[in-house]
Amino acid sequence: MKKYIVFTFLSAALFFSCDDEEFETFDVDSDFSLATFQDAAPAQLVYNPAADTDNIYTVSVSNRANSDRTVNVSVAATSTIDPTSYEILNLNPVIPAGQFSADIVVTTFASDVFPETGTSLVLTLDGVQGAEIDAALGSIASYSIGFTVECPSVDIAGIVGDGATVLENELLTDGFGADLSAGGLTRTVLAGPGDGQITIVGGVGFNSSEDLILNLDPADGSLSYGGSPDAIFFFNGPDPINYTTATGRALTCIGLIELQIAAPFAAPFDQNTFRIQFQ
Repeated sequence: MKKYIVFTFLSAALFFSCDDEEFETFDVDSDFSLATFQDAAPAQLVYNPAADTDNIYTVSVSNRANSDRTVNVSVAATSTIDPTSYEILNLNPVIPAGQFSADIVVTTFASDVFPETGTSLVLTLDGVQGAEIDAALGSIASYSIGFTVECPSVDIAGIVGDGATVLENELLTDGFGADLSAGGLTRTVLAGPGDGQITIVGGVGFNSSEDLILNLDPADGSLSYGGSPDAIFFFNGPDPINYTTATGRALTCIGLIELQIAAPFAAPFDQNTFRIQFQ
């Protein structure tokens, strides 16, 4: 299980000593302790389609204590991400005596079904024993966490071959009402023509749609249009409609290609989602 650990520091005002011999406080005159989520920008849950993933978020305090302190965290009602896509085993971790922080571990599950775009997990810091939460002094008590999907590596071999099943094609389903499941539509994907490129044979449109050439970023699997500006997306009667932009990602660890394809045409053909997967 791969762990992604996100750390940053408290605001510049919170200076403290890490000397193990003596506990020093944020304010030597009052023993005041400030609690906060340690911020990360941007904060994101990582969904790895191939393996469960531990995402670690930290609650910290500005001074150490002589005894353990319990942290109280809850999932806010404003959280919109699918709760079945993750698990939090402990919302009440303990800051051990002599330490400054405790971790909240959010485990995301391996799957090829991901949360809806734009959703987020919102955590609320409800309290920490012996510490205060004060936004005016820099406390972060509400922590909104988006998400990203990442394969552990990008391997072009996972997205080339014959018989990739068309899972979604808005051009057909929204534009012409075609039933993809009834049609059993598939595509062949080739490596090339250039280094770091793939070709979807027959393109993603209809009516003499031409091959779609895409650039594959080996670092993160992102896709961009790599073909000719004259390549034909589809014909509108006698008039060819060209590809203008194609962006997306390849999750090579599960053989999935997801694209957003733009065309200089009226809705619903101006923006089209296209997804294929090798089963």
